[in-house]
Amino acid sequence: LQRNERLKKHSVTNFEGLNEFIDEARGVEELSDLAKDSKLRKYDKKETVYREGDFASYLYYVIKGRIKCVKTDSYNKDFVSSIHGEGEFLGYTTLLEGKEYHETAVTIEPTTVSMIPKRDFLDLIYKNRDVAIKFIKMLSGNVKDRERRLLQLAYAPLRERVADALLRLKANEQDQQSFPVKIKIAREDLANIVGTAKESLIRTLSHLKKENLLETNGQEIHLLDEKGLKKAATGF
Repeated sequence: LQRNERLKKHSVTNFEGLNEFIDEARGVEELSDLAKDSKLRKYDKKETVYREGDFASYLYYVIKGRIKCVKTDSYNKDFVSSIHGEGEFLGYTTLLEGKEYHETAVTIEPTTVSMIPKRDFLDLIYKNRDVAIKFIKMLSGNVKDRERRLLQLAYAPLRERVADALLRLKANEQDQQSFPVKIKIAREDLANIVGTAKESLIRTLSHLKKENLLETNGQEIHLLDEKGLKKAATGF
């Protein structure tokens, strides 16, 4: 019944697209069942889910809340490599590599996760082609996104990086609202995402605010103009 309801929400124009969606839906159902059967754990805000260097034992599925993944360089400077919200997995790259976690995961807000044991996850990957394909696509998407962000950090002005980060945060929200939209994130976290000092970030937000692209209220950032932010993110 649930799969039928999902199918109704998607417009499929050919049999190839239909078969592709059904295969993906099967994989989603398998993953959902696995997450439901695994143990749950609740974290308060700013709690560590796992640390860089820990041996990878679980696949984490975010049921509620948000988690940031942080890399720390030799100068003890943090860089937020990704943010995961409701309905997203994290930790799978390290599990597939069979190595230690290469970043630290910390909650941004009170968060509930399902902890899927490594053995159960790998068994499902080996036995279910649809689940394996889903994670291959996720890995491919992660690589492309990180390559793009590295180029952006190296060459893009701060204004572009901030606008792009805000749009990506909006896109990651489970509830895909239309503009204007509200995002809640600490200035320090946003600064670590774009790779700048907190003071520089605040100045850039002020400039975007003067252009009527956003409003700020404490940790809340109200994105007002999608078209304007997209132009800012591309250097216009």
